[in-house]
Amino acid sequence: MPWAKLNDREAFDPVWREHGLEAAGLYLLSLAYCAMYLTDGRVDQVWVDSMLARPGVDQELPRKLVRADKWRKVKGGYQIVGYLESNMSASQWRARQEAGRKGAASRHASRSASASASRTTEPEPEP
Repeated sequence: MPWAKLNDREAFDPVWREHGLEAAGLYLLSLAYCAMYLTDGRVDQVWVDSMLARPGVDQELPRKLVRADKWRKVKGGYQIVGYLESNMSASQWRARQEAGRKGAASRHASRSASASASRTTEPEPEP
């Protein structure tokens, strides 16, 4: 399962004092969204709209994130600025997953061969 990296200094970025915890929350959720769906940092407008559809949510949050240089407006949504500098791309995740599958298959085959080789049959006792 993929994950997103978050710089531990992010909590001290003055942007969040200016734009608030709600903007920080949307930013963090967008990191998780991109990692989960392997979007290479692209945040679809449909997802953003679903986050903004909740009662009482500041509709200016996407613009605040753009002004804060955390998101960049792109066709169909937003791009998290610098996402691929800190996080693996979708192709890197898929390659890692495939390598893991191959490694697991190899370990399984090795264990199965070992188990078969260690099973020795005892000779039948003579009457």
